[in-house]
Amino acid sequence: MAQYHRILWSEGLFITPQHFQQWDLFHETQLAERVATQSPFPWGVFSIDVDQENLARGTFRLVGFRGVFPSGAIVHVPQFDSPPESVPFADDFGIKADYLDIYLSLPVLRGGWPNTKLSEDAPGGEELRFLARTVSVPDQNTGRDERAIQRAEQHLQILLGTSMRDNYESLHIARVQRSSTGEFQLDEGFVPPLLAVGGSPFLVKMCRGILERLSSRSSELGSRFTDAGVNARDITNANLRAFLQFFAINGALPQLAHLREIGSLHPEVFYRMFASLVGQLCSFNPTKFHPRDVPAYNHQSLGTVFKQLQSMLEQLLDIREVAQGYDVIPLAAGTDGRYTASIQKASHLEPNSVLILSIAGDAVPESLLLSGITRVIVTSQERVDELLARSLPGLPLRHLAVPPPAIPRSHNTYYFQLDKAGPHWEAIRESHGLGLQIPGDLRTMRFELLGLSGA
Repeated sequence: MAQYHRILWSEGLFITPQHFQQWDLFHETQLAERVATQSPFPWGVFSIDVDQENLARGTFRLVGFRGVFPSGAIVHVPQFDSPPESVPFADDFGIKADYLDIYLSLPVLRGGWPNTKLSEDAPGGEELRFLARTVSVPDQNTGRDERAIQRAEQHLQILLGTSMRDNYESLHIARVQRSSTGEFQLDEGFVPPLLAVGGSPFLVKMCRGILERLSSRSSELGSRFTDAGVNARDITNANLRAFLQFFAINGALPQLAHLREIGSLHPEVFYRMFASLVGQLCSFNPTKFHPRDVPAYNHQSLGTVFKQLQSMLEQLLDIREVAQGYDVIPLAAGTDGRYTASIQKASHLEPNSVLILSIAGDAVPESLLLSGITRVIVTSQERVDELLARSLPGLPLRHLAVPPPAIPRSHNTYYFQLDKAGPHWEAIRESHGLGLQIPGDLRTMRFELLGLSGA
């Protein structure tokens, strides 16, 4: 049963220190429980400042610290709490040890036992939660009449990973390692349990790097889909994966930029953004990663979790989309509606390949286009003048209501498949050259020749 009770205040009550102690404990417990319902991880480091010069010489000195213990005890060094005593650690750092863990600790509050060291001269007291300190404070109303009062200062201590911590609640705040020169330094890759991403330079740097990587990838993909909202030129079955990746990345960028700017957001929020993006990108290569491969959030092992997420993201961003499923065969525009093309790729001349003539434009009605297409002459470059002079048709063009899946379907664009049979086709195949003659009423249109190999 809880040892902290709501005080029943009543007239004539004989007030003792226990009343005020229980009053404090009850409201502290209520606050801690209330906060715990709002966040599953309401404890950790908010900011930390370590004396680097002393650290290099083998002494851990905490200059500044803000954070919350799992019990809900708030720490703010040096504004509200005195810094803990510096601790030499060089002798505890084994010759073969790669690192040494550092903890900020506070003795647990124990019922039925002393919890406060009432005098600085009193012996022992290492495992007492509070230290009595005499301070002089004025009357808040008048600003005068200073009185000496005793306050209970939290007995913060630095404990090494080699120390016993059974009677303490502890925050794992740092990890020390040896540099290549033999000096001691903080492990930059270590991430303590955090209340804010900004409390870890490693995570801040990671967030900045992810933003730069995603922005670069977004720009790379965006240059290919600039007109996708009006004319979905490049969104095809062949590169739909790239467009969906573009969509997922752009959705994550504003959230990550917000996280970078605020800095005080909880790492679990960063994790949700990060894990969501990685999970979406898993869709583009399910054989490499599955969303279940995304590591679970671990408040006490944040460095490991975010390093795994970063590795997955890098690998998923390096996965490129499949090659474009068609080739654009350049059409050289001449005079009076004449176009010529050189078909360099032999596979486009094979029987199982497909050549598509796309015609785009807003000015010509569909009925006029479909009637005018019968007057378009398609043959080898050498035969165009002969057919034009004799008003003879060239290679038949078959209208396609829907283009092949590999070819982009664009607004106000019509597709016609070249009939690969007959003497005109044989002339094109032998010469590797194609000629087009466009009638006058269609010359405002835009023409493009597309080739699909092995269709």
